[in-house]
Amino acid sequence: VAFCALLVAAVSAYNFEDPDFNILLSDDLEELSSGVASFSHPRSRRDDEAVNDKDKCHHRKRWGELCCAEDVMAKMRDVEKDLKRECFKEVVGKDKHEKFDPFNCETMDQRKKQIVCVIQCVGQKKDLL
Repeated sequence: VAFCALLVAAVSAYNFEDPDFNILLSDDLEELSSGVASFSHPRSRRDDEAVNDKDKCHHRKRWGELCCAEDVMAKMRDVEKDLKRECFKEVVGKDKHEKFDPFNCETMDQRKKQIVCVIQCVGQKKDLL
């Protein structure tokens, strides 16, 4: 309970005005949230230890294992990924996302608008819109 009170006090004292620190904080929170499962349950730690060394570096699949059509789905994702990259470059004018301050409402609104425009561009290129 004391830890939660300390955490609430620290968050309320932070003013979120430093964009560089906000990016660092966001990266740390993302890293923490992606690693929560590995240290939160003893069974998951045992399972990780039981995995072969060559299997430890595998990337977690977003949709899990498919029972069939893995290659077809991968090709479809690759085509869509290329479309998204092309549209992103058209809309934003850059090849990749840059680091941004996730605690700044103006940059978040701008980013949301860009994402909506990118998705609309993909839909138009696929003749869905």
